[in-house]
Amino acid sequence: MGDLSASDEPVPLPFLQPFDGLGLLSFLARRAVPGVEHVDVGSATYRRTFRIPSGTGSLEVRYIEGLAHLTLSGCPDVLPGLVERCRRLFDLDLVPSEVAAVLGADPVLAPLVAATPGLRVPGAWDGFELAVRAVLGQQVSVAAARTLLGRLTALVGRTAPSACAEAGLDLLFPTAEEVAVADLERLGVPASRRRTLRALAEAVAAGRLTLEPGADPVETRGRLLELPGIGPWTAAYVALRALGDGDSLLVGDLALAKAAVRCGLPGTWPELVARAERWRPWRGYASLWLWTAV
Repeated sequence: MGDLSASDEPVPLPFLQPFDGLGLLSFLARRAVPGVEHVDVGSATYRRTFRIPSGTGSLEVRYIEGLAHLTLSGCPDVLPGLVERCRRLFDLDLVPSEVAAVLGADPVLAPLVAATPGLRVPGAWDGFELAVRAVLGQQVSVAAARTLLGRLTALVGRTAPSACAEAGLDLLFPTAEEVAVADLERLGVPASRRRTLRALAEAVAAGRLTLEPGADPVETRGRLLELPGIGPWTAAYVALRALGDGDSLLVGDLALAKAAVRCGLPGTWPELVARAERWRPWRGYASLWLWTAV
């Protein structure tokens, strides 16, 4: 595996308008892994290191308001998989009018849809990476989860190529194989969380669990629930962001429950789940729009 030289020309990543680019970047900025990612909402840029079968390197994605495309730079435009991964991360294949037609028909969601047109579900650069984020984010704040992710990457991940380090990104997110055999004692999480992390890594490394788009969401959620320490919320979150299952409702999410009550939706989960039937097949997007309400 070799380091990759930068591309001379930015690669356009087209999408359909409307597109809530700054909202998406703000979401990613709050969760950026130190040393691996850097998001500057002011300049509307997302940068990260990457490691894929054909090489390692870093890239930059830029959003320019008013344009119907993002720009990808810092890597060869011919590198297989990079464009696809960026499109998944920024949810660029969505047809926003289809989502708005369904969710906008709900009188409670309609004002939220109108207030934030073109909302996208942040995807995942890598399914295993997203699942690790979900596990380390259990029962802690977003800021605390980010600290743990940075600690894990510093303990287990590899040093990034020098060209990436010069750009201020010096680490590569660890692979499932690396986490499966790592000493996680210094991570600073309970033993139960370490067991979950190791079980997840072992399942992915052994090929028993696939966390990429194309995997069956129902089967994948079932396999996730078989792992110690992974419950319905974590499985649904992984399905939403890693598998691209836009109908994955985040049942049990406290912020979602508070937002629902604040917006006038039913206050119990059985009632809310029943109400959410009218949001299919976009219940995951409805979850995110409700999050924006709080």
